[in-house]
Amino acid sequence: MAQCKCVCYDRLLVRRVFVLDLLFLVLFLDCGTLSNLDNGLVFIPGGTTYGQTATYSCTGGNSVIGAASVTCQADGSWSSAPPTCRQTCM
Repeated sequence: MAQCKCVCYDRLLVRRVFVLDLLFLVLFLDCGTLSNLDNGLVFIPGGTTYGQTATYSCTGGNSVIGAASVTCQADGSWSSAPPTCRQTCM
């Protein structure tokens, strides 16, 4: 059975996994937390490590202006800047 111990360094999660008394180091690059938008929310179901996607949505009749989804990239940055929420005219 595998045993797991996690150690966090600045934006890098190192997971030490022991399988059958062998040590494996698994590195996860973290892109950092994302904040909710003014008049909106951010949904991060899988966390903020490499390859994970966050989705923004707006509330109160506002529309997302910009990329509604961002992905954590290999260089530790998000794929684009956060969008904004703007009131839509009808």
